Amino acid sequence: GDGSSSDSGPPYLIVPVPGSAVDTELSIEQNTGEIRTKVPLDRETRASYSLVAIPLSGENVRVVVRVLDDNDNAPTFPSPVMSIEFPENTPRDVKRTLNPARDLDLGIFNTQRYNIVSGNVNNAFRLSSHRERDGVLYLDLQINGFLDR
Repeated sequence: GDGSSSDSGPPYLIVPVPGSAVDTELSIEQNTGEIRTKVPLDRETRASYSLVAIPLSGENVRVVVRVLDDNDNAPTFPSPVMSIEFPENTPRDVKRTLNPARDLDLGIFNTQRYNIVSGNVNNAFRLSSHRERDGVLYLDLQINGFLDR
């Protein structure tokens, strides 16, 4: 008895915020304060979990468990084929914006670049891109040379 036993557990109780899916996707070991996953986490499905740590003496502390992203989603295009027409006398540097790919991953795991992989005879086209505030990489198909049938 001196009240300082190391096996008495943490000086708080951890409880999930209602509706945060903590009960079904995380387990909380109240004796140690350890939080473990019950299921594989997927940031695109749930980006965070909210808990409250209630100290045995003092005020509550809000705990947020953030799920970090992984490169687990391939980019997808709105349609498998996109048709764009340029008249053969179209001047160089004219461009048409293409529908961007959608990638659910964030940051460095999001779509980073596009390439023309075939059909670019005499390098008649080039791609340019820019990332907007929405995080999407927008793509332009640009005339790079002379078009002639």
